[in-house]
This record gives sequence, structure tokens and C-alpha cells, in this order.
Amino acid sequence: MKITNKYNLPSPLVNATSWGIRGIKENTISVTQLIDSPQIFQLRKKHNEEIEEDVSDRIWALLGTSVHYILEGHAEKNYLSEEKLKIEIDGWTLTGIPDLLDSDGTLSDYKVTSVYSFLLGEKENWNLQTNVYAYLYGKHNFRVNKIQIVAILRDWQKFRLLADNNYPQCPVIVKPIILSDIASIEKYIHERISLHQEAEKTGVYSCNFIERWKREDTFACIKKGNKKASRIFDTQNEAEEYCKLKELELEIRKGGYIRCENYCNVAKFCTQNNIDIGGVK
Repeated sequence: MKITNKYNLPSPLVNATSWGIRGIKENTISVTQLIDSPQIFQLRKKHNEEIEEDVSDRIWALLGTSVHYILEGHAEKNYLSEEKLKIEIDGWTLTGIPDLLDSDGTLSDYKVTSVYSFLLGEKENWNLQTNVYAYLYGKHNFRVNKIQIVAILRDWQKFRLLADNNYPQCPVIVKPIILSDIASIEKYIHERISLHQEAEKTGVYSCNFIERWKREDTFACIKKGNKKASRIFDTQNEAEEYCKLKELELEIRKGGYIRCENYCNVAKFCTQNNIDIGGVK
């Protein structure tokens, strides 16, 4: 992968965001790749030398890496921190680097995220990722009794506490994750590896709505001259009725495939994405 610098940012940022970039090994898959789209995984393998990312697009990842690095250096001596784990399964090597396993068997995974993203609700990928980590630890004879996400909210603002009762009380939130039974998570791992292997063998796979971060159209009711909506509705009929009642203007805010449009570094190589340009399929 090539790192570009279209905003001419300082060289330390370029070097830091370029550090640790690796190619994809044959018959090897990480936990984060396992739970993600097989199509994206295959396109990254095929076009690794052609993929470009700009330094500016990797700043949040750099922040997350920095937090992980600092916390790793301050773990208790009897804790397992950033332990590299791998197992052989169905002819492939599954690898993972969980953040922390303490002496009581609590598996913690650090997430540096925004308040908005955290408040959106349950994140299935967090559940899957940490449970696969627990499974890897079990295969290395370390028992996991509990799982938790330690969410560090990078844009938390204290003054927002006064205006919003639902706003997080602290810039760090510890969120419990349900620990799945071994049989169900093992079944999931076999199914995902089979899916990735089939995609590699046939070259056929399409990302689903979840993997593409699909966002539906929304309908905003706005007072003339304002930019901020008075209310936003999921259906046009509801919005039209409210606008008529309150004498507001209707604005249709188009949805789309957010990941494909803004966050996928192989989108330009993706047939599915190119077919969908110009409208949601």
C-alpha cells in the first residue's frame, strides 16, 4: 500500500502513519479480517501494491495506535498485554492481538471512538471480535471469564453534560460484552473461514448492507433560512405532514453506502461499487 501526502503534512506524521503497514500472507487471516467483508479482504490481497491512502485519512488510526501503545506499557506485570495469538484452523492460520487479559480473566479491548459513534448503540463487530479473542485465549490455555470494551471518547466535551441528559458522564466508558459459549463462537469461526476461502476460490462475493454501512434516506423539516432541522423523519409521509402542520420546508437527505463512498480503500477496484455509482442499488 502506498501512503500519499496531498496536504504536505510534516514528515513525522507521514512516517508514523506509514509504520507497521504489512502485506497479507497467504492462508493467514486476522480476527478483524475474519469478521469483515471477504470481498474487501480479497481486493486488498489482489491490489495491495496499487492501494493508496493519504496521511490525512490515517490520523484517527494513529491516535488509536498511540493510545494502545501507551496503555500496553502501563499494564500490570501479571497481565497479558498485546499478546500475539494464533491457531491453525481449516487449513488457515487465524491470528489476533487482544489488548489486555487481567489476572481475574477479564478481557479488555480498547476502542478510541467518537461520542456519536458510541451512542449509536450495539456494535456487533465489537461483540464478535472480542469473543473470537476469548476463543484464541482458550486455545492457549488462558481462561476468559468476562469481556469488556473500554471506549475512549476522543471528542468528549464536559459542557455538553449540562445540555444533554443522555450524554456520557465521563470520556471513558467501560461497556460489558456478553461472553458467548465456546461451541457457538467456534461454529462462527468455521463459517467465516469457509466464506473467505470460497471467496478466494471463486472470486465471487458481494458486500452486504451492513458491510457497506448503508444509510437510508432521511427527511428533514427546516424553518426557512435555517440550516439545522427542527425534526428529522425516517419516512417522507411523516415529514410532509409535520412540515405542513408547522409551515416548514422539506429537505430530503440522501442516504447511500457510507463505507463505499468514503472509507473503503479498495472501492475503485470494486465492481459492485462501480455498478452502484449514481444511485443506491
